[in-house]
Amino acid sequence: MAHTHAGPFPGRLGATRRHAPARRGGARSLVRSVLRSFARVFGQCGNYTLASPYPRNGALCEDGQFESLGLHRREAFVFQSLADRHRYEIFVRTGHVSRVANVGHPGLRPKPAGVYQKTCKENRFPGLVIYRDNELAKAKCDLAAIDRPDPLHASHSLRMLAAEGLRLRPLTHALQGVRDAAGNFFYGDIDIHGVYRRVADGQAERVDADTFVPLFNADLTATGLHAASLLEYGTPMLEKEFGVLPHSPVQHGAHDEWSERNDASYAGGVNMGPLPGVIHFRPGAKPHHVATVAHYRDILASLGQDRVYTSEAWTNGRNRLAAVRYLRRDCTPPPESPISTHL
Repeated sequence: MAHTHAGPFPGRLGATRRHAPARRGGARSLVRSVLRSFARVFGQCGNYTLASPYPRNGALCEDGQFESLGLHRREAFVFQSLADRHRYEIFVRTGHVSRVANVGHPGLRPKPAGVYQKTCKENRFPGLVIYRDNELAKAKCDLAAIDRPDPLHASHSLRMLAAEGLRLRPLTHALQGVRDAAGNFFYGDIDIHGVYRRVADGQAERVDADTFVPLFNADLTATGLHAASLLEYGTPMLEKEFGVLPHSPVQHGAHDEWSERNDASYAGGVNMGPLPGVIHFRPGAKPHHVATVAHYRDILASLGQDRVYTSEAWTNGRNRLAAVRYLRRDCTPPPESPISTHL
């Protein structure tokens, strides 16, 4: 049930800070005069806090808000707790509402690194990795690449994935689902865009995947939403990089530390640059939805981390997001109430 006030987060996060009255003085008077001028220009009489130039959805606090962005409410609570405890700035990529329909269900596991097919956004099998009948050639090619990884260049995770025996299973006359040898189907994992730790003077340092992936997975597993017991009998517990197991909700490192994030030649530069939207979890504050590349860049700049991407990568990310939004204008809206799938 969705909360109508503080949602899954402690009430203290919603508290507003009360500032002491400003002292009278020349410098303060000058500042107040300048702010009044800005207020008159921007039409904000009586309030001298200038609005952000970027679109904001406001603080996320209700369960339904997180679910619409692809996170279960208990997963969101975990990320906020991690941000508070460790002074982390956590950026979780937004997903689709259909993912939440599958979280915590038996016989389903998070999509591992190396499975690149997008999850289904339709009501029939919401949130599962599906190939349509006109994608069978692509499906066979994708699975062949997983079954026979490059022995010289494939990562440890991809070599372990090859041992899991991924196969297609017909679900309807027109849809094929991907499952492992034990019979588990795949739904969307949690993609981490970036993790930073606050240090002195308001700056931050990047937290590496070998630190945050095991930490995040341990706390997310403790919710009971992700467990080996939910998988089909006989699922091999093959450990991948960063201690990732088949039921781990975070299956790989962050985009902000990915070695190819600034490389225009890798896969044609499809994933070059940042990939907002993201949910920003920060210590001592309610999380926010960051929808634009420009907004994300300004947040990283405030943490001293905007050089994570080259200027070309920032531009590529901005152009990609603009193209995606243009293509979505005439698309059918996503289902508002996904149906949980029993397979």
